[in-house]
Amino acid sequence: MSDHNQAQFKTTQWQIVHEAGRGGSNSLDKLCQTYWKPLYFYLRRKGHGVEEAQDLTQSFIVHMLAGDLLSTADASRGRFRSYLLTSLHRFTINQWRKEISAKRGGEARVMNLDFGTAETELKSAQWQDQTPQRVYERQWALEVIHVATNRVRSDAEEKRKLELFDALLPRLRLDSDAVTYDELSQEMNMTVDALKMAASRFREKLRTAIRQVLRETIAPDESVDDEVASLFAALRGGESTPIHPEESI
Repeated sequence: MSDHNQAQFKTTQWQIVHEAGRGGSNSLDKLCQTYWKPLYFYLRRKGHGVEEAQDLTQSFIVHMLAGDLLSTADASRGRFRSYLLTSLHRFTINQWRKEISAKRGGEARVMNLDFGTAETELKSAQWQDQTPQRVYERQWALEVIHVATNRVRSDAEEKRKLELFDALLPRLRLDSDAVTYDELSQEMNMTVDALKMAASRFREKLRTAIRQVLRETIAPDESVDDEVASLFAALRGGESTPIHPEESI
């Protein structure tokens, strides 16, 4: 993995939070892009309508971007995702939405969030019988895997192995319609043994990347193994996952 990606891996989410709290726009954007969809799914399952949930999510993100929330964040409070959900709950109770909406005419930043895609995902996932907390946790798990997969994919691209990674990804996900190694062998002009070795290496990188992403979301004294267990629990019983958890972590 490149030195740049290694450096990224060493930055914990709480460090990002602290940088964001001091006004670091890149850190703010990174946090918002990672967490907005789990928060939106949570609000929808709590019973908020589409427009209301969109407005609340956008307003809460504006609240984050304004620095009001992150400036008081404290790693001693435990998992960042739990802190964020508690903050969202307080935000809705205190009707911060009205105050932030008033700020939109001023200097407040507003992020372009793809609510249309999120709403489609929420409906297609068939989570109608799941609690808001369960939906939030599962979407968080999917985002963790998405981030980890993109890191490994970027690393593969830097090493000119992107085509190979993309070809093997369905097998890493254990997709039911994934092509066989024999078929891939002809397509990629590689032996079956070479493909299996490459898949094993990618799987190990994904396992490492997922654990690192999880490590970034917890306080220094917390166990990443506990987060792995939480990830399993969140994904268990779902429709599909970008990476099969038992094979990848």
